Amino acid sequence: MLTPDDLADLPLTTAREIKILGFLDADRVDPINYDKAYYLGPSNPAAARPYALLRQAMLEADQVAVARVAIRTRECLAVLRVREDVIVLQTLLWQDEVRPAAGIAPEGIQLRPQEIALARTLMDAITEDFRIEAEHDEYAHALEQVVEARLAGLEPSHAPESRVLPPGGTALDLMAVLERAVADAQERHPKTSDAVKNTSTTRQAGKKTAAHKSTSTALPGKASGGKRPTERA
Repeated sequence: MLTPDDLADLPLTTAREIKILGFLDADRVDPINYDKAYYLGPSNPAAARPYALLRQAMLEADQVAVARVAIRTRECLAVLRVREDVIVLQTLLWQDEVRPAAGIAPEGIQLRPQEIALARTLMDAITEDFRIEAEHDEYAHALEQVVEARLAGLEPSHAPESRVLPPGGTALDLMAVLERAVADAQERHPKTSDAVKNTSTTRQAGKKTAAHKSTSTALPGKASGGKRPTERA
């Protein structure tokens, strides 16, 4: 049987300190490895100056520190970075804790240029007035409404029907889905509706120009079987 005292007295130097292993540019750390974040502060007045020195050195070098630390019952790697003049310790998953990505993404998908262009239009439409600081926990708010309704003896409101992908094996009209999404974005983001329309108009004009060029090229000659090349799809 192990007691709490046994666990508290493990023969690890990191059980009593944060051991800095080296420094890296922040983009060298894959975000998938990030776990939990903790604010760090000096434990006593004597630590204030070394704390400020480490903070300033990382800011000027534009780097983060990679450290090893024991938190509660496990040891982990961590990143030290500066946020609003405070050093933040962000624990990292060990490499063997990150699942390999092989075999997850679909393969052999050929996307049409029109689909990519419309997807970019949608991205621009919903990004124009997006502010991440304005986001809040809608689940917690909905849960409060359900609790209040039950306490009042009322039937709580239910979630609206969601738009889901078709069942397996059913073909998806991706262009139709994108066009509907752009229309929805115009309603939710009126500031960008003109930009979306202008992009759509430009795309349609491009299609007409391409078709006109194809017709002009085919006029001088005739295809076999008496059909002009412009009649073929």
